[in-house]
Amino acid sequence: MASTMDMAIIRDLFENTLSAARILERDPQLQTELNEKLPPLYPHQVGRWGQLQEWYRDWDRPDDRHRHLSHLYGVYPGQQITPRKTPRLAAAAAKALEIRGTGDVGFNRAWAVNLWARLGEAERARVDRRDRDATGP
Repeated sequence: MASTMDMAIIRDLFENTLSAARILERDPQLQTELNEKLPPLYPHQVGRWGQLQEWYRDWDRPDDRHRHLSHLYGVYPGQQITPRKTPRLAAAAAKALEIRGTGDVGFNRAWAVNLWARLGEAERARVDRRDRDATGP
């Protein structure tokens, strides 16, 4: 089964390509093809724990503390999930982030900060000095 991240990346690719083609008034055949291929993509889904599902099927576990957050791509760096445009999915993304935690290592921590910021959670996005590695800045 497809992963949520795969679908989000494909959706971003199709939507961004369509936007560029419309702005540039180019490739009407490609626009038609992409418009036909967007609707069958698996949608973002909310799982039984209220989380944004990582997979098409609800296989997530509430005790899964694995630090990767790839299934939240639609929040950041994508823009498919926002508190204003898709409040239910935004709440599910926040739940998934709460379950997984914000991480304690470089890239994961940076991604979590950006996710909280995109979700409009400024206080959660703030990185406190106490949260940093003793060798960090």
